[in-house]
Amino acid sequence: MRSPVTARRWPLVVTTAALVAGSVVVAVPSTASAATGYHISGHVTLGTKLAGAGAVDVTYITASSSGLFPSETTTDSTGAFSFDVPTNTRFILQVANTGPGNFAPYTSSPLGGPSCSVEDWIDPTADISGLDITLPVGGEISGTVTDAAGKPLADVDPIAQDINSCSTIDSAYPKSQVFAPATGADGKYRVRNLPVATSFQVQFYAGGETNSFVRQYLGEAPWAPYGGTYAVTAGKTLTKNMTLFAGGTLTGSITCTCDRAAFEPSEVQVDLEGLDPVSRQWVRYTEAVVTRDGDATSYSANYLTPGSYRVTTSSTLDGFTTSSSAPVTVVDAVSTVQNVRLASAATSNPGVSPAVNSFITALYRDFLGRTPSAPEVKGWAANLAAGAPRTSIAVGFADSDEYRLIRIDAAYHSILWRGPDAAGRAYWLDQMHRGVIRTEDIEKQFYASQEYVDNRGGTQQSWVGAIYLDLLKRNPSVSDISFWSRAADQQGRVAITVSFWQSQETAERRVSAMYASYLGRTPDQGGLAAWTGYDLANGDSVTRSSLTSSDEYFTLAAKRFPVAP
Repeated sequence: MRSPVTARRWPLVVTTAALVAGSVVVAVPSTASAATGYHISGHVTLGTKLAGAGAVDVTYITASSSGLFPSETTTDSTGAFSFDVPTNTRFILQVANTGPGNFAPYTSSPLGGPSCSVEDWIDPTADISGLDITLPVGGEISGTVTDAAGKPLADVDPIAQDINSCSTIDSAYPKSQVFAPATGADGKYRVRNLPVATSFQVQFYAGGETNSFVRQYLGEAPWAPYGGTYAVTAGKTLTKNMTLFAGGTLTGSITCTCDRAAFEPSEVQVDLEGLDPVSRQWVRYTEAVVTRDGDATSYSANYLTPGSYRVTTSSTLDGFTTSSSAPVTVVDAVSTVQNVRLASAATSNPGVSPAVNSFITALYRDFLGRTPSAPEVKGWAANLAAGAPRTSIAVGFADSDEYRLIRIDAAYHSILWRGPDAAGRAYWLDQMHRGVIRTEDIEKQFYASQEYVDNRGGTQQSWVGAIYLDLLKRNPSVSDISFWSRAADQQGRVAITVSFWQSQETAERRVSAMYASYLGRTPDQGGLAAWTGYDLANGDSVTRSSLTSSDEYFTLAAKRFPVAP
């Protein structure tokens, strides 16, 4: 962790390597030692006085082709330290106060990323002398650790983490946490040597306790799973007492208007959330474990900080929406039951049968990507009740402006690699209204466009390679490129695009994608052959409408979007 005082960079070696220091005075490197290594030496000052014998830990972590190797030394009675490093070895330096008082630690390099990667190594090419380091005055956080009954707890380990620093406790890397001695019988703790001008989270760990206390944060609450953040003042003590809880348990069953044996626990997520009293926003505290025993599915979360939570359920299955329970109070060392129910994306509508409700909901989700309103469900249900076949309902979705605009927007993004402009969007929708092109023709038009060519290399040859990848999902051979490039020169790119689109190989890919999207399965060989022929004869829109009005789709909709009768 870096010293909070103004950093200065000093040349350490003949090369451009530099040392980042708090208050560091580095002498010009002396003459190089023997080829076996270099001698590094300096002094440590604590505040305004030289460190005494054994008053600090000086840790130098060397890096070579063999790996990283931490070593420690300390100061003598004059505050001096020294060590040797082999040639062709770079290192970083950490100095930490181990004696009385509060002095912020020092690290020679800023640490980047979550793994504390080193940004500036010291790479000596000669002996380094006069490496003088000052540890500035720091602050401390102290208090008493008790259980829920107010009894002091012994053998609790406090750890402070700078919220602006990376996090690692691997001894082979720079230490980014500040560790403090475990509490005694009086429960007292002191986390010393904290830098100022930053903030800390403080963890307490009592994993060895027989009553199963676990790691908790200072200030932890249902809305603050990682506790609060705390800043210190140089030379001052911030007093914060800590109550360690055994933790409560929240558990319950998960039900739905569906076949509970049809989904896996991995498809359901249960989050416990606390209400922030300031922002009035619900904050995720933890995720519960979801398990299934036969047809019964349940969740459980342990070691919860006492307080008020709500249980929020969601699913990766498209038949369900996110829903939350009423607030429930968790008591320390007590198991509380809160049963929850997966909320279906389809809701009951008076006068509409559950099967029809599910069917219409499925069409809205599959074509338009949204859940229908009650009036929308009732409107389509009335058409069915009046004798309209399911095919006409599906055609209504496939030919709707809402669906066509979705396809137009998707083509712009996936084929032209940009969003639609308003004029272009309106133009292509008008072309569909006039019957000049069908919905699926928008892709063919874009694949044949000059903009598509320019985005893929700007040549006829690069265009052929792109068409192969986008439509056939494979690379063309040299002879393929030559043949289709000549054909495009003679017939135009539109004709060649249609040839690719209408090929058996491409049509099978589109039909297989429809099976996966609408029927949730891979097509059998006979079905693939039949529907591919149907698609080539009638087009994608008619094929989509036919698949989504089939008995299989209708039956599957009731399972995907269950509605209580």
